[in-house]
Amino acid sequence: MRKSPNQEGEETEETLAKHRKRLLDIADKNNWQYEIFQEVGSSMDEMRPEYQRMINKLTDGIFDAVLSFFS
Repeated sequence: MRKSPNQEGEETEETLAKHRKRLLDIADKNNWQYEIFQEVGSSMDEMRPEYQRMINKLTDGIFDAVLSFFS
């Protein structure tokens, strides 16, 4: 989950909580195991810590897929 900084109308935690619920509902419905990667930052910054952690795990073959939510 990633939230852009300075989106108008919602607080960061409120937005991330909505994203988290939607994604967890999908994962739970399909009985998928998951790990959550969450941060606030610009999608233009590929050096975000959580993004890099996720990419490293994908590269290492730890995950089969990534479930993401964009709003």
